[in-house]
Amino acid sequence: MLEVKEKVIACAKGAEVATGAKLSYRNFELGFDNLVTNKTMAETFKTNLKELGYHDISDKEEGVGSTDMGNVSQVVPSIHPHIAIAEEDIAPHSLEFLKAAGSQRGKEATYLQPKLWL
Repeated sequence: MLEVKEKVIACAKGAEVATGAKLSYRNFELGFDNLVTNKTMAETFKTNLKELGYHDISDKEEGVGSTDMGNVSQVVPSIHPHIAIAEEDIAPHSLEFLKAAGSQRGKEATYLQPKLWL
């Protein structure tokens, strides 16, 4: 992407010179870096979940979409866990996702509580 961006700017600069036009452009977000998962942190997170009584834990890494968390993970140790906030699969950034995130189940999933009394 960065290579293509430079080529497009070079073309625009060439058009500026050729036509006498004035080129102006704004720098933009350079994209999303790959997510680097800190394996030690991820394993510690999983161990802590198990100690809280959660055992339905998937090791499946989600590969759908993009996230600026990748940019963060290039600088500081990071994990990007996914939690179930609904019974069924729902599309991220949808109205259903919004409703599920604000639901009782969504709140309970976000604020993990020990399941010792269940």
